[in-house]
Amino acid sequence: MEDYNEEIQSTSTADESDRIPSHFLVELTSLDELAFPANSTKRVKYTCVASTSRSLILGTSTGTVYIFSRYAAKSRSRQQAPVPVHVFTTRDGQINTISLASSEELMAIGGDSGRVSVAQMNSGQSPTLLYTISGDARNPDKVTALGWSNDCKQVFSGHSSGNILVHRLGNRSVFRASHQKLAKFDGEIIQLDVYSEHIVVSTNLAAYILHVESGTSQQIGKKGRNSASALGACYIRAGEQSGYIVAARPNGRLWESNLVGVVYRTHQFRQNKYVPRSPPISFRNAFPMENSEFDGIHPENQDVMFSSLKIMVIQDGKKHWILSAVGSRIVIVDSDSSKIVVLSELENGKGFEEGRKEEALTSSGKNS
Repeated sequence: MEDYNEEIQSTSTADESDRIPSHFLVELTSLDELAFPANSTKRVKYTCVASTSRSLILGTSTGTVYIFSRYAAKSRSRQQAPVPVHVFTTRDGQINTISLASSEELMAIGGDSGRVSVAQMNSGQSPTLLYTISGDARNPDKVTALGWSNDCKQVFSGHSSGNILVHRLGNRSVFRASHQKLAKFDGEIIQLDVYSEHIVVSTNLAAYILHVESGTSQQIGKKGRNSASALGACYIRAGEQSGYIVAARPNGRLWESNLVGVVYRTHQFRQNKYVPRSPPISFRNAFPMENSEFDGIHPENQDVMFSSLKIMVIQDGKKHWILSAVGSRIVIVDSDSSKIVVLSELENGKGFEEGRKEEALTSSGKNS
């Protein structure tokens, strides 16, 4: 037991039928135009991704943000649109993270300089810079994670030093938003997830619940990590007034905890006897029909691992799946059953963003 004596060690009781994936990642259409800026010069490399219901947003190593259309408009095909649709330039060096407010009208950008910029998303036009919060030019504290308050009036930034800052966008003077340090943690900030007046903070050493008003925090679970790891944590809403936290652990494990940081369940996904592996279904190549092609590729399920966590809400909010990407590998799990939904290896993949207002998977015979 890792926390207290009522904690449940959870492993799926899968049978051999679970070796066959029930869901698949699907590449419905070509997004080759996304490669245009990166292929035009060796200086440009994509570093992070975000999305809205209409756009894909890519940050780069040069401080530029490229915005592409996700779908064809009624009056024209997406292929006829300029490549990219919009460009937004910062002077902050490499961009590490981009976060969209829930309204999809504001975009926060953080990079190596330690600065946080907020831009207004304009339909049909390039974003407009609204706020910029300067960093320390002599001692840059790079931004590694961003999160928005529910009312979209505050941006929270996590930094490589372990600092958490709050930027209050409604209280500003002459182009500067007021900001202050909320807390400092040991290790680099990996992920922030905001709920109500709290922030789930994951560093490369441990995960915490931070109370915004008081600045106090509780560690999630009693056991830290033996070494620095880029493992995330996030909040899952389980009803109007309730929820819980999931935190990634080494060796393909996930913790579930309550909102005071007490761990009551550990999922052991590497111990699943059968892991449904499948490449994406794509128009680019034939889909392998023999499951034997995947046997023995990863002995003892060593490829089952987690990094930052995102929540997929399906079945009209009745069910939550957890999505994570490590390098070019995406894994989606169902914490209710402790089962792996699908594990997929992408070609040249880096980073991920769950689609807003749509499913990221297609079902094979099961209603999802």
